[in-house]
Amino acid sequence: AGIGNAYGDEICWHAQLYPFRRRPTLDPDELLQLYTSMRTVLTDAIEVLRERIPDTLDAEVRDFLAVHGKPGQPCPRCGSPISEVKKERRATNFCRTCQPGLMVARR
Repeated sequence: AGIGNAYGDEICWHAQLYPFRRRPTLDPDELLQLYTSMRTVLTDAIEVLRERIPDTLDAEVRDFLAVHGKPGQPCPRCGSPISEVKKERRATNFCRTCQPGLMVARR
C-alpha cells in the first residue's frame, strides 16, 4: 500500500515538480514543497471523499482530481494539455508547462 498513481500525480502537480525526478535531486525547498503538497492534497481528498462516499466505502470517485486520468484536458493552473506517460498498466499524468523536466532515459 502507498499513495498510488492518482494521488502521486496530484501531489507532484500541486508542488509543481516533474513527476519523474529522483528524490536525491530535490533541494530542501523542493522537499518542503513536496511534503506540504502531500499534506494538502491528501487532506483535501479526505474531505471531499467524506462528503461523497457512503459509509460502505465501495465507491471510487475521482472527478475532483486536477490532472490524474485527464490526459489531453487543459491544466487547471495554466491551460496547457495534460500529458500522460504509460508504463505497463500504470499511467502518470502531469502538465509539461507547470512541471518542467526532462524525460527519464529508459534503463
